[in-house]
Amino acid sequence: MEFERLKYLEYLRSRPFWIVFLFPIAAVVVFGVNSGSVGPMIQPDEGSYLANAAAIAGYSNDLASSYHAGYSLLLSPAFWAGWAPDQVWIVVKLINALLYGVSLFLFWLISLQIAPEAPRRTIFISVCLVGLYPMWVVMVGYAFAQIAFVPAYSLLVYLYLRAVKSSHVGISLLLGMVGGGLYWMHPTASPVIVALLIASLYWSVAARQPRFFVSVVLGLATTVLLYKVTFHPWLQERMTIGDLPARLHYPSIESLLSRFLTLEGFSKLVSVAGGHVFYLLVGTGGAVAFAASHLAEGILRSNSGIAIERVNRGFALLLLGSFVGVLCLSIIAMSSPSRLDHWIYGRYTEGVLAPLLLVAVLSPWRLRGSWVLIVAMGSALLLLTGLKGFG
Repeated sequence: MEFERLKYLEYLRSRPFWIVFLFPIAAVVVFGVNSGSVGPMIQPDEGSYLANAAAIAGYSNDLASSYHAGYSLLLSPAFWAGWAPDQVWIVVKLINALLYGVSLFLFWLISLQIAPEAPRRTIFISVCLVGLYPMWVVMVGYAFAQIAFVPAYSLLVYLYLRAVKSSHVGISLLLGMVGGGLYWMHPTASPVIVALLIASLYWSVAARQPRFFVSVVLGLATTVLLYKVTFHPWLQERMTIGDLPARLHYPSIESLLSRFLTLEGFSKLVSVAGGHVFYLLVGTGGAVAFAASHLAEGILRSNSGIAIERVNRGFALLLLGSFVGVLCLSIIAMSSPSRLDHWIYGRYTEGVLAPLLLVAVLSPWRLRGSWVLIVAMGSALLLLTGLKGFG
Protein backbone atom coordinates (compact mmCIF):
# COMPACT_ATOMS: atom_id res chain seq x y z
CA MET A 1 0.00 0.00 0.00
CA GLU A 2 2.83 2.40 0.93
CA PHE A 3 4.64 1.57 -2.31
CA GLU A 4 1.51 2.36 -4.33
CA ARG A 5 1.09 5.66 -2.49
CA LEU A 6 4.68 6.73 -3.17
CA LYS A 7 4.36 5.68 -6.78
CA TYR A 8 1.22 7.76 -7.17
CA LEU A 9 2.87 10.80 -5.55
CA GLU A 10 5.80 10.46 -7.92
CA TYR A 11 3.36 10.26 -10.81
CA LEU A 12 1.58 13.43 -9.65
CA ARG A 13 4.85 15.35 -9.43
CA SER A 14 5.57 14.47 -13.05
CA ARG A 15 2.32 16.01 -14.34
CA PRO A 16 2.08 19.62 -15.56
CA PHE A 17 -0.39 20.87 -12.94
CA TRP A 18 0.45 24.45 -13.80
CA ILE A 19 -2.13 24.00 -16.50
CA VAL A 20 -4.94 24.19 -13.92
CA PHE A 21 -4.46 27.96 -13.91
CA LEU A 22 -5.95 28.00 -17.41
CA PHE A 23 -9.30 26.80 -16.08
CA PRO A 24 -10.16 30.03 -14.20
CA ILE A 25 -9.19 31.93 -17.35
CA ALA A 26 -11.58 29.76 -19.35
CA ALA A 27 -14.31 30.50 -16.79
CA VAL A 28 -13.78 34.25 -17.26
CA VAL A 29 -13.94 33.88 -21.04
CA VAL A 30 -17.16 31.87 -20.85
CA PHE A 31 -18.66 34.47 -18.51
CA GLY A 32 -17.87 37.11 -21.14
CA VAL A 33 -19.40 34.99 -23.89
CA ASN A 34 -22.66 34.96 -21.92
CA SER A 35 -22.65 38.69 -21.21
CA GLY A 36 -25.68 39.09 -23.46
CA SER A 37 -27.82 37.01 -21.09
CA VAL A 38 -29.59 39.68 -19.02
CA GLY A 39 -32.04 37.50 -17.10
CA PRO A 40 -33.88 34.18 -16.91
CA MET A 41 -35.38 33.01 -20.21
CA ILE A 42 -37.32 29.89 -19.17
CA GLN A 43 -39.39 31.19 -16.30
CA PRO A 44 -40.89 27.93 -14.89
CA ASP A 45 -37.50 26.20 -14.57
CA GLU A 46 -35.09 29.05 -13.96
CA GLY A 47 -37.62 30.97 -11.86
CA SER A 48 -38.12 27.97 -9.59
CA TYR A 49 -34.39 27.43 -9.04
CA LEU A 50 -33.96 31.13 -8.28
CA ALA A 51 -36.97 31.14 -5.95
CA ASN A 52 -35.45 28.22 -4.06
CA ALA A 53 -32.15 30.10 -3.82
CA ALA A 54 -33.86 33.24 -2.53
CA ALA A 55 -35.71 31.23 0.14
CA ILE A 56 -32.49 29.54 1.26
CA ALA A 57 -30.86 32.97 1.51
CA GLY A 58 -33.61 34.17 3.84
CA TYR A 59 -36.30 35.58 1.54
CA SER A 60 -39.53 33.69 2.21
CA ASN A 61 -41.90 33.34 -0.73
CA ASP A 62 -44.96 31.42 -1.83
CA LEU A 63 -43.32 29.56 -4.72
CA ALA A 64 -42.86 26.06 -3.34
CA SER A 65 -42.28 23.46 -6.07
CA SER A 66 -40.85 20.01 -6.69
CA TYR A 67 -37.62 21.39 -8.17
CA HIS A 68 -34.67 19.97 -6.25
CA ALA A 69 -32.66 22.60 -4.41
CA GLY A 70 -29.04 21.47 -4.55
CA TYR A 71 -28.20 23.89 -7.37
CA SER A 72 -30.24 26.60 -5.64
CA LEU A 73 -28.11 26.13 -2.55
CA LEU A 74 -25.07 27.08 -4.65
CA LEU A 75 -26.91 30.12 -6.03
CA SER A 76 -28.11 31.38 -2.65
CA PRO A 77 -25.05 33.64 -2.03
CA ALA A 78 -26.24 35.78 -4.97
CA PHE A 79 -29.15 36.94 -2.76
CA TRP A 80 -27.24 37.64 0.45
CA ALA A 81 -26.31 41.24 -0.30
CA GLY A 82 -29.86 42.31 -1.18
CA TRP A 83 -28.85 43.53 -4.61
CA ALA A 84 -31.22 44.49 -7.42
CA PRO A 85 -32.37 41.67 -9.75
CA ASP A 86 -29.91 42.61 -12.52
CA GLN A 87 -27.02 42.49 -10.04
CA VAL A 88 -28.22 39.16 -8.66
CA TRP A 89 -28.25 37.78 -12.20
CA ILE A 90 -24.62 38.80 -12.73
CA VAL A 91 -23.62 36.91 -9.59
CA VAL A 92 -25.64 33.90 -10.78
CA LYS A 93 -23.65 33.88 -14.03
CA LEU A 94 -20.41 34.27 -12.08
CA ILE A 95 -21.30 31.20 -10.01
CA ASN A 96 -22.15 29.31 -13.20
CA ALA A 97 -18.82 30.34 -14.74
CA LEU A 98 -17.03 29.10 -11.64
CA LEU A 99 -18.85 25.77 -11.96
CA TYR A 100 -17.71 25.62 -15.59
CA GLY A 101 -14.10 26.15 -14.53
CA VAL A 102 -14.41 23.44 -11.88
CA SER A 103 -15.80 21.12 -14.54
CA LEU A 104 -12.71 21.64 -16.71
CA PHE A 105 -10.44 20.90 -13.76
CA LEU A 106 -12.32 17.67 -13.06
CA PHE A 107 -12.14 16.72 -16.75
CA TRP A 108 -8.37 17.10 -16.38
CA LEU A 109 -8.26 14.89 -13.29
CA ILE A 110 -10.41 12.20 -14.94
CA SER A 111 -8.17 12.24 -18.02
CA LEU A 112 -5.09 11.72 -15.86
CA GLN A 113 -6.79 8.73 -14.26
CA ILE A 114 -8.01 6.95 -17.40
CA ALA A 115 -4.98 7.74 -19.57
CA PRO A 116 -2.03 8.31 -17.23
CA GLU A 117 0.58 7.59 -19.89
CA ALA A 118 -0.93 9.89 -22.52
CA PRO A 119 1.25 12.82 -23.68
CA ARG A 120 0.59 16.19 -22.06
CA ARG A 121 -0.56 17.66 -25.33
CA THR A 122 -3.10 14.87 -25.82
CA ILE A 123 -4.58 15.40 -22.35
CA PHE A 124 -4.75 19.16 -22.84
CA ILE A 125 -6.41 18.91 -26.26
CA SER A 126 -8.88 16.32 -24.99
CA VAL A 127 -9.96 18.52 -22.07
CA CYS A 128 -10.31 21.52 -24.39
CA LEU A 129 -12.42 19.58 -26.89
CA VAL A 130 -14.76 18.27 -24.23
CA GLY A 131 -14.85 21.63 -22.43
CA LEU A 132 -15.96 23.38 -25.61
CA TYR A 133 -19.08 21.25 -25.89
CA PRO A 134 -21.77 23.91 -26.51
CA MET A 135 -24.16 22.88 -23.74
CA TRP A 136 -21.76 23.71 -20.91
CA VAL A 137 -20.65 26.99 -22.47
CA VAL A 138 -24.19 28.20 -23.18
CA MET A 139 -25.61 26.98 -19.86
CA VAL A 140 -23.53 29.58 -17.99
CA GLY A 141 -26.08 32.14 -19.19
CA TYR A 142 -29.04 30.23 -17.74
CA ALA A 143 -30.14 29.16 -14.25
CA PHE A 144 -30.43 25.43 -14.90
CA ALA A 145 -29.28 22.72 -12.51
CA GLN A 146 -27.30 20.92 -15.23
CA ILE A 147 -24.46 23.45 -15.01
CA ALA A 148 -23.89 22.13 -11.47
CA PHE A 149 -24.78 18.53 -12.31
CA VAL A 150 -21.85 18.29 -14.76
CA PRO A 151 -19.05 18.98 -12.22
CA ALA A 152 -20.83 16.97 -9.51
CA TYR A 153 -21.13 13.93 -11.79
CA SER A 154 -17.54 14.40 -12.96
CA LEU A 155 -16.44 14.43 -9.32
CA LEU A 156 -18.38 11.20 -8.81
CA VAL A 157 -16.55 9.55 -11.71
CA TYR A 158 -13.16 10.77 -10.49
CA LEU A 159 -13.80 9.58 -6.93
CA TYR A 160 -14.86 6.16 -8.21
CA LEU A 161 -11.58 5.80 -10.09
CA ARG A 162 -9.63 6.91 -7.04
CA ALA A 163 -11.63 4.70 -4.68
CA VAL A 164 -11.15 1.46 -6.63
CA LYS A 165 -7.42 2.13 -6.89
CA SER A 166 -6.77 3.13 -3.30
CA SER A 167 -9.38 0.96 -1.53
CA HIS A 168 -9.65 3.74 1.06
CA VAL A 169 -12.89 3.65 3.08
CA GLY A 170 -12.97 7.44 3.39
CA ILE A 171 -12.93 7.93 -0.38
CA SER A 172 -15.67 5.36 -0.94
CA LEU A 173 -17.78 7.03 1.77
CA LEU A 174 -17.27 10.40 0.06
CA LEU A 175 -18.15 8.75 -3.25
CA GLY A 176 -21.53 7.72 -1.87
CA MET A 177 -22.12 11.21 -0.45
CA VAL A 178 -21.42 12.81 -3.84
CA GLY A 179 -23.89 10.35 -5.41
CA GLY A 180 -26.50 11.51 -2.90
CA GLY A 181 -25.53 15.12 -3.62
CA LEU A 182 -26.51 14.59 -7.23
CA TYR A 183 -30.03 13.77 -6.02
CA TRP A 184 -30.07 17.13 -4.25
CA MET A 185 -29.66 18.74 -7.68
CA HIS A 186 -32.02 16.85 -9.98
CA PRO A 187 -34.22 13.71 -10.15
CA THR A 188 -32.14 12.43 -13.10
CA ALA A 189 -29.63 11.43 -10.44
CA SER A 190 -31.80 8.35 -9.77
CA PRO A 191 -30.40 6.22 -12.65
CA VAL A 192 -26.90 7.49 -11.84
CA ILE A 193 -27.33 6.25 -8.27
CA VAL A 194 -28.47 2.86 -9.56
CA ALA A 195 -25.43 2.68 -11.85
CA LEU A 196 -23.16 3.67 -8.95
CA LEU A 197 -24.59 0.91 -6.75
CA ILE A 198 -24.15 -1.69 -9.50
CA ALA A 199 -20.57 -0.60 -10.24
CA SER A 200 -19.70 -0.49 -6.54
CA LEU A 201 -21.20 -3.92 -5.90
CA TYR A 202 -19.28 -5.35 -8.84
CA TRP A 203 -16.00 -3.92 -7.57
CA SER A 204 -16.65 -5.10 -4.00
CA VAL A 205 -17.22 -8.65 -5.20
CA ALA A 206 -14.41 -8.64 -7.77
CA ALA A 207 -11.86 -7.16 -5.35
CA ARG A 208 -13.28 -8.99 -2.31
CA GLN A 209 -13.69 -5.72 -0.46
CA PRO A 210 -17.20 -5.62 1.03
CA ARG A 211 -16.32 -2.46 2.97
CA PHE A 212 -16.23 -0.57 -0.31
CA PHE A 213 -19.88 -1.25 -1.12
CA VAL A 214 -21.02 -0.73 2.48
CA SER A 215 -19.26 2.65 2.63
CA VAL A 216 -20.82 3.79 -0.65
CA VAL A 217 -24.31 2.76 0.48
CA LEU A 218 -23.84 4.45 3.85
CA GLY A 219 -22.71 7.74 2.32
CA LEU A 220 -25.43 7.60 -0.31
CA ALA A 221 -28.27 6.78 2.07
CA THR A 222 -27.21 9.42 4.59
CA THR A 223 -27.09 12.20 2.00
CA VAL A 224 -30.36 11.30 0.26
CA LEU A 225 -32.24 10.95 3.56
CA LEU A 226 -30.80 14.25 4.76
CA TYR A 227 -32.38 15.93 1.76
CA LYS A 228 -35.74 14.15 1.78
CA VAL A 229 -36.32 14.11 5.53
CA THR A 230 -34.73 17.39 6.61
CA PHE A 231 -33.76 19.91 3.95
CA HIS A 232 -36.60 19.57 1.45
CA PRO A 233 -39.43 19.72 4.03
CA TRP A 234 -37.78 22.77 5.62
CA LEU A 235 -37.56 24.52 2.25
CA GLN A 236 -41.15 23.62 1.32
CA GLU A 237 -42.40 25.11 4.56
CA ARG A 238 -40.34 28.24 4.04
CA MET A 239 -41.80 28.63 0.55
CA THR A 240 -45.45 28.12 1.54
CA ILE A 241 -46.80 31.35 3.01
CA GLY A 242 -50.42 31.23 1.90
CA ASP A 243 -52.78 28.36 1.18
CA LEU A 244 -51.48 27.65 -2.33
CA PRO A 245 -50.12 24.10 -2.71
CA ALA A 246 -46.61 23.44 -3.99
CA ARG A 247 -46.27 23.17 -7.77
CA LEU A 248 -45.43 19.50 -8.11
CA HIS A 249 -44.71 19.17 -11.81
CA TYR A 250 -42.89 15.81 -11.85
CA PRO A 251 -45.39 13.11 -12.87
CA SER A 252 -45.42 9.69 -11.23
CA ILE A 253 -43.77 6.71 -12.89
CA GLU A 254 -47.18 5.05 -13.22
CA SER A 255 -48.64 7.98 -15.15
CA LEU A 256 -45.60 8.11 -17.43
CA LEU A 257 -45.68 4.41 -18.25
CA SER A 258 -49.44 4.46 -18.82
CA ARG A 259 -48.88 6.63 -21.91
CA PHE A 260 -47.34 3.69 -23.76
CA LEU A 261 -50.34 1.42 -23.46
CA THR A 262 -51.87 2.90 -26.60
CA LEU A 263 -50.47 2.61 -30.12
CA GLU A 264 -50.23 6.40 -30.40
CA GLY A 265 -48.37 6.68 -27.11
CA PHE A 266 -45.94 3.91 -28.02
CA SER A 267 -45.26 5.42 -31.45
CA LYS A 268 -44.47 8.76 -29.82
CA LEU A 269 -42.09 7.01 -27.44
CA VAL A 270 -40.24 5.40 -30.35
CA SER A 271 -40.10 8.69 -32.25
CA VAL A 272 -38.79 10.61 -29.24
CA ALA A 273 -36.18 7.89 -28.70
CA GLY A 274 -35.07 8.36 -32.30
CA GLY A 275 -34.87 12.10 -31.79
CA HIS A 276 -32.75 11.77 -28.66
CA VAL A 277 -30.28 9.39 -30.31
CA PHE A 278 -30.09 11.48 -33.47
CA TYR A 279 -29.39 14.64 -31.46
CA LEU A 280 -26.62 13.00 -29.44
CA LEU A 281 -24.93 11.44 -32.48
CA VAL A 282 -24.98 14.65 -34.48
CA GLY A 283 -24.14 16.88 -31.51
CA THR A 284 -21.08 14.84 -30.57
CA GLY A 285 -19.96 13.92 -34.07
CA GLY A 286 -20.57 10.26 -33.28
CA ALA A 287 -18.22 10.37 -30.26
CA VAL A 288 -20.91 9.13 -27.88
CA ALA A 289 -21.37 5.99 -30.02
CA PHE A 290 -17.64 5.27 -30.06
CA ALA A 291 -17.40 5.69 -26.29
CA ALA A 292 -20.46 3.53 -25.66
CA SER A 293 -19.02 0.74 -27.83
CA HIS A 294 -15.73 0.78 -25.90
CA LEU A 295 -17.54 0.67 -22.56
CA ALA A 296 -19.93 -2.07 -23.68
CA GLU A 297 -16.97 -4.11 -24.87
CA GLY A 298 -15.33 -3.61 -21.50
CA ILE A 299 -18.42 -4.95 -19.72
CA LEU A 300 -18.98 -7.97 -21.97
CA ARG A 301 -15.42 -9.26 -22.30
CA SER A 302 -13.50 -11.11 -19.62
CA ASN A 303 -10.72 -8.54 -19.83
CA SER A 304 -11.39 -4.82 -20.04
CA GLY A 305 -11.40 -4.67 -23.83
CA ILE A 306 -11.03 -0.91 -23.59
CA ALA A 307 -8.05 0.81 -25.19
CA ILE A 308 -7.48 3.03 -22.15
CA GLU A 309 -5.08 1.92 -19.46
CA ARG A 310 -6.57 1.03 -16.06
CA VAL A 311 -10.19 1.46 -17.08
CA ASN A 312 -11.98 -1.46 -15.47
CA ARG A 313 -15.36 -3.07 -15.84
CA GLY A 314 -16.76 -1.21 -12.86
CA PHE A 315 -15.87 2.11 -14.48
CA ALA A 316 -17.61 0.99 -17.67
CA LEU A 317 -20.69 -0.05 -15.69
CA LEU A 318 -20.82 3.35 -14.00
CA LEU A 319 -20.47 5.43 -17.17
CA LEU A 320 -22.61 3.36 -19.49
CA GLY A 321 -25.23 2.64 -16.84
CA SER A 322 -25.54 6.32 -15.96
CA PHE A 323 -25.78 7.40 -19.59
CA VAL A 324 -28.29 4.76 -20.68
CA GLY A 325 -30.37 5.24 -17.54
CA VAL A 326 -30.60 9.02 -17.88
CA LEU A 327 -31.25 8.69 -21.62
CA CYS A 328 -34.16 6.30 -21.00
CA LEU A 329 -35.55 8.55 -18.27
CA SER A 330 -35.39 11.56 -20.59
CA ILE A 331 -37.13 9.67 -23.39
CA ILE A 332 -39.91 8.54 -21.06
CA ALA A 333 -40.32 12.03 -19.54
CA MET A 334 -40.57 13.63 -23.00
CA SER A 335 -42.74 10.91 -24.55
CA SER A 336 -45.70 13.30 -24.78
CA PRO A 337 -43.95 16.26 -26.45
CA SER A 338 -45.63 19.64 -26.28
CA ARG A 339 -42.66 21.62 -27.65
CA LEU A 340 -40.36 21.01 -30.56
CA ASP A 341 -37.27 20.65 -28.36
CA HIS A 342 -38.90 17.81 -26.41
CA TRP A 343 -38.36 15.49 -29.37
CA ILE A 344 -34.58 15.78 -29.14
CA TYR A 345 -34.27 16.88 -25.51
CA GLY A 346 -30.59 16.89 -24.58
CA ARG A 347 -30.39 18.82 -21.31
CA TYR A 348 -30.82 15.74 -19.11
CA THR A 349 -28.42 13.42 -20.95
CA GLU A 350 -25.77 16.10 -21.35
CA GLY A 351 -25.37 16.18 -17.59
CA VAL A 352 -23.63 12.78 -17.75
CA LEU A 353 -21.97 13.17 -21.14
CA ALA A 354 -18.53 14.60 -20.29
CA PRO A 355 -16.77 11.41 -19.10
CA LEU A 356 -18.13 9.57 -22.16
CA LEU A 357 -16.64 12.21 -24.43
CA LEU A 358 -13.32 11.96 -22.58
CA VAL A 359 -13.32 8.20 -23.18
CA ALA A 360 -14.00 8.85 -26.86
CA VAL A 361 -11.25 11.40 -27.45
CA LEU A 362 -8.68 9.42 -25.44
CA SER A 363 -9.40 6.12 -27.20
CA PRO A 364 -8.50 4.76 -30.63
CA TRP A 365 -11.63 5.00 -32.75
CA ARG A 366 -11.88 1.52 -34.12
CA LEU A 367 -15.46 1.71 -35.35
CA ARG A 368 -16.09 2.77 -38.89
CA GLY A 369 -17.91 6.03 -39.36
CA SER A 370 -20.40 4.38 -41.70
CA TRP A 371 -21.78 2.38 -38.76
CA VAL A 372 -22.56 5.55 -36.83
CA LEU A 373 -24.01 7.15 -39.96
CA ILE A 374 -26.44 4.27 -40.40
CA VAL A 375 -27.60 4.58 -36.77
CA ALA A 376 -27.98 8.35 -37.15
CA MET A 377 -30.06 7.95 -40.31
CA GLY A 378 -32.25 5.32 -38.68
CA SER A 379 -32.87 7.46 -35.61
CA ALA A 380 -33.64 10.46 -37.84
CA LEU A 381 -36.30 8.43 -39.66
CA LEU A 382 -37.87 7.45 -36.33
CA LEU A 383 -37.91 11.10 -35.32
CA LEU A 384 -39.58 12.12 -38.58
CA THR A 385 -42.42 9.64 -38.05
CA GLY A 386 -43.47 11.66 -35.02
CA LEU A 387 -42.70 15.13 -36.33
CA LYS A 388 -44.82 14.47 -39.39
CA GLY A 389 -48.01 15.14 -37.48
CA PHE A 390 -46.62 17.50 -34.86
CA GLY A 391 -48.12 20.96 -34.53
